[in-house]
Amino acid sequence: MTQTRKSALFAAAATLALLIGSCAAFSDPELDYVNDYVSHRPLRAAGYPSAGTLEVVQKAVWRLADGDAGRLAGLATSDGSKTEALANAKIWVTAFGKDAQGGVTAEFIDAAIDRQTVVVYFHDTGRRKDLHLRLDGIGGEDGWKIRMNDTDPKTAAAEPTWAPRTPGTGELPPES
Repeated sequence: MTQTRKSALFAAAATLALLIGSCAAFSDPELDYVNDYVSHRPLRAAGYPSAGTLEVVQKAVWRLADGDAGRLAGLATSDGSKTEALANAKIWVTAFGKDAQGGVTAEFIDAAIDRQTVVVYFHDTGRRKDLHLRLDGIGGEDGWKIRMNDTDPKTAAAEPTWAPRTPGTGELPPES
């Protein structure tokens, strides 16, 4: 092999390594979603989700299961501060993180037009959490987000008293 050929092969290999390395440095949201999807238990859905509401709730359950309050806070609406969203997300991770590692069903209440309420059912523990979703940004340009500005641990981790005991049944819990 001639010196010129060796140099050309080395340059090609170096260029290929540089391209592969730089591609890995950029985040591809679709690839991130696929990786999340194969790394977590499937989310069961009931009710009337849209593609956007289903995706944001699925991501929220994944972040809870992973204990990732920072990425969970990234799903928050803009009506609260980033500090409030992170504090709320930390409360949710502490309260529901282990629950989210088991089977989960999300019941989407009513049709998703610009707001939607979702009740998340954690099968292994029987616990429930309500999420309040809305389109965010000017004219909804930022997509579906979750309201996360309750920083009181007692209320942020409270189960909804109005929600059915099991998804899709309409069976309300007994009054306390």
